[in-house]
Amino acid sequence: MALETVYLNAIEVFQSGIHNGDRYTDADLDAMIEAFDKVGFRPTVKKVFGASALGYVSKLYRNGDKLIADLVDVPKHFAELVKAGSYKRASSEIYWNFCQENENKKWPRVYKSLAFLGAEIPALPSLGALTKTVIPKPKTPPRLALILPAKRVARAITFED
Repeated sequence: MALETVYLNAIEVFQSGIHNGDRYTDADLDAMIEAFDKVGFRPTVKKVFGASALGYVSKLYRNGDKLIADLVDVPKHFAELVKAGSYKRASSEIYWNFCQENENKKWPRVYKSLAFLGAEIPALPSLGALTKTVIPKPKTPPRLALILPAKRVARAITFED
């Protein structure tokens, strides 16, 4: 039996400001977004730092001074715990001056991973609580949809693999 997974979208994961003594600017958030598709790995999602992966960040983007993430491949049973409030806050790991071994490129800031916090105190309490909608992952996405007229009534025909 395959593990059922879901998407979690629009999670506030980081914010510009001073955190744990380090200053992060809007330009640092933009640097993380720029590096996201270029560093050769997807940031992991986990319950606590150092734990096994419970999904991956599929997209990073910014809304004002906040870094937002979309998550994929999150086990449904864990997403239900998040939705129920067992994990209300998130904490982020950021690489500083990240270099890939095979390239000469240095990235000033790279988003490394997202940890869901249960009883732990977040470093950024100003981020929104994790009460976002859990969206089930479709089993087979539609390939093509056509709207065809049928005597003043439109009907949809969907073609799937």
